[in-house]
Amino acid sequence: MASRSWSTVHLEIEKLGDTWHPTTRTAASSIGVSPLFGRRVFQYAFPFDYSGIQWGWIHIGLSLDAYDESVRRTYQSTGALSFLCGALSLLISLVYAARLVRPIRTLHVAVEKLAQGTFTRAPRSTAAMKSSVWLRRSTKWRGPSSAGIRFWKA
Repeated sequence: MASRSWSTVHLEIEKLGDTWHPTTRTAASSIGVSPLFGRRVFQYAFPFDYSGIQWGWIHIGLSLDAYDESVRRTYQSTGALSFLCGALSLLISLVYAARLVRPIRTLHVAVEKLAQGTFTRAPRSTAAMKSSVWLRRSTKWRGPSSAGIRFWKA
């Protein structure tokens, strides 16, 4: 039994190669596929020297599965948040643009009616209604002709 476990350890050491015994005795780290496990790991190796004796190497390998899952979740949440912010910005800009263009559309409808000859009254915006209320209170209102506004039929 002892020889069987020794051969398994011996095969694993041979399989590791330079990863197990680096040529220089300096600490090293890397992210790569571990030949021992066959998946991505963070590998850190540093020489173990004590009292002037080179005892060997200490190897630490950390699986990157949890890290990869965390990065994937971060990217997904960032993408979802970006999409949500973009959609919200688009909605707000469309509402604002519709409110901004409303007086121009009202004027366009009035000009169309004027061109067709079916015009009955001047278009009223909220600013015009407020000013006309002020004019009614302060002076006697006599319609658009009293303000110097004239309409001609084409």
